[in-house]
Amino acid sequence: MSKYESRNPGYPNANRLTNVMCFEVLTTTWPNDGMPSREAQLGKTMNELRRQYKMSQPDEIVGISISSVSFDEELEIATPKVIPVETKLSAVSDQTLDQLMMSRESYNAMSMSLSDAMWQMRTFGAHTDSLPVWACWGDFPSRKIRRDCERVKVRHPFSSRMINTKVIAALAVGLGVDLSMSQIIDEVDLSPYISDHIIMDFSEGDRNIINNTFVSAAVLAWCLR
Repeated sequence: MSKYESRNPGYPNANRLTNVMCFEVLTTTWPNDGMPSREAQLGKTMNELRRQYKMSQPDEIVGISISSVSFDEELEIATPKVIPVETKLSAVSDQTLDQLMMSRESYNAMSMSLSDAMWQMRTFGAHTDSLPVWACWGDFPSRKIRRDCERVKVRHPFSSRMINTKVIAALAVGLGVDLSMSQIIDEVDLSPYISDHIIMDFSEGDRNIINNTFVSAAVLAWCLR
C-alpha cells in the first residue's frame, strides 16, 4: 500500500487517524510558600491572585506531561510521560514539585532545556503520524509552549492539528458552557477509560500533572467514543 493510499475505502483520499497526543503543562506560577488554597482562589482572576500574593517571578514551564489516546483496534490511554523542564528565572517550589510528582533531587538530575523538551515531544508524537494530532485542556498549554518557544527561538512540535478538549467536552455534554475538569467528572462517567482511584484522587483534590493528563485524555476518549 502506498503511503498516500487511504486505509479507509469510504474516503479514498483520507489518512486514517488512530492516535491523539494529549499533553498538559505545569508552570512555576507560585513562589516557594506554595499556591493559595482553593477557597482563596474562588472568584479571583490570576492577575488578582498575583497582586494579592505579591508574585514577582516569571511564569516558566517546569514540566510537560504527555499521553496518547489510541483508537486503532480498541481504545487505549497510555500512561503519561513526564518531561521535567529546567527554569532560568524562577524558583521551583516544593508544592510545584509535588504536582510534578518528583523529588527535588530527581528534578535537578533529570530536568532539561526547553529545546530538549520539545525534541522529546516531537519524538513521542512521531510514531503516530508525520503530522500528529495534539490535544490539551483549554488553550493555555499550547499557547504557553508556543509563546515560550518563540521567546527563546526554539521550534515547537505543533501543527494546525490541535484539539481543545475543554471546548469539545462542553459541546459533548451539551450544557452550553465551559466546564472545569472537576465539573466534567461530575457530569460524565470516565470509569471505562481510567481507573476509579485516579478519578477519586482527582475529585479529592490530588491534581498532579499525571492525574490531570489522565483525566484530560479520558474526557477526550469519552467525547470521541
